[in-house]
Amino acid sequence: MMSRAAFTCMVAVWYVALLTTGHLAPNAGVTRLSSNPFVSRRSGAVPSSPVRLPAWRAHSASCPTPWRVVATPAVAGSGSLRSAVALSSSNVWAVGSVEDGGGEDTLIEHWDGARWRTVASPDNGGPVTRLFGIGARSATDIWAVGDYKNADAAGTLTEHWDGTHWRIVPDAGAGTGILLNAVAVIAHDDVWAVGSGRGGLGTGTTLTEHWDGARWTIVPSPGRSRFSIGLTAVAAVSRTDVWAVGSYQNSVGTWPLVEHWDGVRWRIVTMPDTSMGTLSGITAVSAHDVWVVGATSDYLAAQPLMEHWDGAHWQVVASPRPAGRADIPLPP
Repeated sequence: MMSRAAFTCMVAVWYVALLTTGHLAPNAGVTRLSSNPFVSRRSGAVPSSPVRLPAWRAHSASCPTPWRVVATPAVAGSGSLRSAVALSSSNVWAVGSVEDGGGEDTLIEHWDGARWRTVASPDNGGPVTRLFGIGARSATDIWAVGDYKNADAAGTLTEHWDGTHWRIVPDAGAGTGILLNAVAVIAHDDVWAVGSGRGGLGTGTTLTEHWDGARWTIVPSPGRSRFSIGLTAVAAVSRTDVWAVGSYQNSVGTWPLVEHWDGVRWRIVTMPDTSMGTLSGITAVSAHDVWVVGATSDYLAAQPLMEHWDGAHWQVVASPRPAGRADIPLPP
């Protein structure tokens, strides 16, 4: 089993990637370049039981095994990988997009234990087709989500891997300016995708879609604002225990947003008093061990933000304060 120090280091590096790019899917690390995508990898296995993390520390002694850059296939144009999911040490998927000639195409890459390779993925026939999130239940049941825009329509995008090829699955989201950021796969007939939609007069709304094994449907989810709002990440413990995080804006600024699905409805969860900010990543170890991460939005000195759910309460967890101002992760 991985040591406490090693696991602390691993999660801390995931968070650094989150702050750098603004995208983190459950069980995912993200890295981004302005030209070709690349991936960082660290040896070691994820603990088989929940690990209670101590106060977050940022020093090299906590990282016994260094990270290294792993080569990925070059792409024509400017590419980025936004989310990843690992089924095993020899079965890892990463998704994103490639900009070429003014448009964007989906980008999916796979790690087989020895190398990364690009896997063919469908586009929606328009100038923009992007993937932002990926989730998996098994090697033959993987979902990727994003958005598309063509001459006739625009909306959310969902793609599925059945073990042989990727295919586009029609979903319920349609309209310019809406997208899906993340996806959590619970069972073959229970998948949640979250993102942002459009309300009246161009205002933003939360967007939650559900796959029941046959079709995608939009499930109502609450919001706190008549201004911009959106969900950036989702994690599931069970069919009746699903968490989603994001942010909302009002006339004062941007604030963290957490919502929970109890098997019947989505509801907003009151968080500990924090400054303005946004939440961009979440991982659920168990019903009593859930972590969310993001950043405060004090533009004079923005800092990392971490909160933990123990099954009864959320609490802010102290984390290292980097020198300078942290990047504030926002939806694409």
